[in-house]
Amino acid sequence: MSYNVHTLRIADGSSTNRLDSLGLKFMSQVAYLGGNGDPSAIAAGTPGAGYQTIPTVAYANKGSGASATAVANMGVVSATVAAGGTGYTNGAQTLTGVSGTGTKFQAAVTVAGGIVTAVNSITVAGVYTVMPTLSGEATTGGGGTGATLNLSMGVVSYTASYGSSNHQYPQGTTATLTGGTPTTAAVPGAVTVASVAGQGSTIAVTGLTLPPKYVFLPGDMGQAGDSYLTNRTQSGFTINIVPALTTQVLAAGSLDYALLY
Repeated sequence: MSYNVHTLRIADGSSTNRLDSLGLKFMSQVAYLGGNGDPSAIAAGTPGAGYQTIPTVAYANKGSGASATAVANMGVVSATVAAGGTGYTNGAQTLTGVSGTGTKFQAAVTVAGGIVTAVNSITVAGVYTVMPTLSGEATTGGGGTGATLNLSMGVVSYTASYGSSNHQYPQGTTATLTGGTPTTAAVPGAVTVASVAGQGSTIAVTGLTLPPKYVFLPGDMGQAGDSYLTNRTQSGFTINIVPALTTQVLAAGSLDYALLY
């Protein structure tokens, strides 16, 4: 809300030259996130399908100097029979993959007449850092030999590593994937950013109508810290929240503030 103050009491030594009104815009409980930090994990999200190679993972909305990395771990999301093999025990059997690097997939299959005739489900997707053979992957198990499967791969998990990332990742950082030529692209889940002591947070305030000059009056943060404005325009600004001490981890909270103009 806005208030117009038309009556001022003049203190000794003060002047109302070029000032006949005082505008005040007050906003309460403006939420801010915890302090910047380093990505510590990426949730699995949706795996996608049909990846031919391992896609590249990157972080969006990172700060200057940020250098954290992440890799996508692949797994089998579906499979079909390429060759049925011979000598398998009739009924429901389990086949296990043999190529690639990492935990191998397992598939529940149907055997009839000693031949693998269908893949019913993927019971263990596996976790691959090097892709297995996609067309005609050899298998073990089921009592026979020669059964091979055609595999469709997806992203089943992520491994995050921040190294010397300079702690410039805000809460709400997102991950993106490129490459791999999938038939259905995977969508990474939420990125967990571990706040680091001494790191601040920002709030972008937009959609306002303001005069060219105005004053920011912060209220109580609920914790020891300071706030200041950058990117001032007549339509908004950025509030920067910083902890009072370099040893303090900024927690998520809210801020009351007023604009005087």
